[in-house]
Amino acid sequence: MCIDDKESIVKKGTVEDAYIWMGEKLEIIDDVPCGNIVALAGLRRGNTGATVTSCEEVDAHVIRGMNFTVTPILRIDIKCTQINVKNCLVRRIERLQLLDPMVISSLDDDVTGLFIGGVGELHLQICRKDLQDNVASLGQMTSSSPVVSFRESVHLWSARTASVRSLSIQLCMKARPMKAGLAKAIDDGRIGPHDDPEARSKILEEEFGWDKELAKQIWCFGPYNTGPNILVNMCKEVKHLDKIKDLVVSGFQQASKQGPLFGEKMWGICFELRDAVIDHKIDPKNFVYKREIVSNTKKVMYAAYLLANPILLEPMYLVGIRAPECHLEIIYQAIYEKMGHVLEEAKMPCTPFYNVKAYLPVRKSLGFFTNLRARTSDQIFHQQVFDHWRVLYSDPLDPETEAGKLVVETRMKKGMGKMEKVSDYEK
Repeated sequence: MCIDDKESIVKKGTVEDAYIWMGEKLEIIDDVPCGNIVALAGLRRGNTGATVTSCEEVDAHVIRGMNFTVTPILRIDIKCTQINVKNCLVRRIERLQLLDPMVISSLDDDVTGLFIGGVGELHLQICRKDLQDNVASLGQMTSSSPVVSFRESVHLWSARTASVRSLSIQLCMKARPMKAGLAKAIDDGRIGPHDDPEARSKILEEEFGWDKELAKQIWCFGPYNTGPNILVNMCKEVKHLDKIKDLVVSGFQQASKQGPLFGEKMWGICFELRDAVIDHKIDPKNFVYKREIVSNTKKVMYAAYLLANPILLEPMYLVGIRAPECHLEIIYQAIYEKMGHVLEEAKMPCTPFYNVKAYLPVRKSLGFFTNLRARTSDQIFHQQVFDHWRVLYSDPLDPETEAGKLVVETRMKKGMGKMEKVSDYEK
C-alpha cells in the first residue's frame, strides 16, 4: 500500500518479487536481512517517494526511503538517429532511474533533448556504458562529453520594478537575492511548501529576518514546487487576482526552471509580485488567456532578474585525497592549477599517509583525478562530493568576462541564439 501524505491518496499494489543486488546483477530472494538495498517488483504504478507499508499487517511497518547527500550536477547529451533505438533508450533510461534514484533525465519527444545526469564523472561513465550495452544490437547511440550544471542567481535588488503589459493583463515584479542560508535550507528540506504556514513564517522571521505577515503571502516555491526560489504576493487590493494565481504560479515554475541567461535553473531568488492590473472579462480557463498570462509572468520575471545584477553559480566539490608525504607537493600544485582551494592537511596517526581536503570547481574536475593518479604513480586514494554553489565574480552579461564567455559558449551549444535584453521582455 502506498500513501501520499501530500494529497491523501492511497494506492494498493502487489509485490511480485523481492531482489537484492549482487554486484551488477539482481538476485531473487525470499527475505532480506537488515542493511541491504531492496528492489521490489510490481509497485511501478505506486507513488514514487511515498510511504510504503503492508496492508496485511495490523501494526504497519514503514519502509523508509533513503536520504541522499549528493546532487546530480553533471550530464551527458544522448543522440540517436533511428526511432527504434530512441524508444529502446527511453525504456532503458526509465529502468535506470528505477534502479538508481540519483540519475536524472529529460525524455523529450525531440531526440536532441535527451540527456541523463549524474553525480560525477565515473557515475556517468557507468550509466553511459549501461545504455550503450543495451542498445548496441539495435543501432548507434552517441553521447557528448560531460556538461556541468550551473545556477542563475542575482546579487542585488532589481534596480526598478519590471512591468509587462498586454491587452488583458499587466504584471509588475521585482527580484531580490535571498538571505544567506535560506536557499540551502530549502534545498535541504528544512523549509518547503508543505510546512505549516505558521511554523514556516516563524522560521523565516526568526532566522532570516522576514516580516511575519509577508512570509504568509508566499504563493509557491520553484522549480518543481520545491526548489530554492520563492514567489511572494505583495499586491494590495488587486481585483480578480485569485483568477490568475494558478497561471502566474505556472509561469513562475517555468521561468525558475530555465533562466534567461542560458536556460539553467534559478537559485536563491525571491520574486515579489508588486502590482497587477487585470481585465474583469478575463477567463482563466480560456487557452488564449492562459498562454498570455503564463507568457507575461515569464517575461516579467526575466526582466526583473536582468535588472537585479545577474550572477552565475558554479558547483563545487569537497575533495578528500589520501597520499604519502612525497606526493603532497604534486597534489597542491594540481589543485591550484584547477582553481581549487586547500582547506586542511592532516597526518593519519601511525601511518605514512596524509589527508588533504580541498574545494574543487566541478567544471575543472573532469579528468583531474585520472591525471593526478598518473602523476603520483597511482599512490593516492580520493573521494569527492558536491558541497556548495560558488559565485563566479564576473558579469555574465559581458561576453569578455569569464562568466560571460561561459554564457555565450553554452547558448551556442544549446542553439539559443542572441540573449534578449530587458526592453525585449517589457515591450
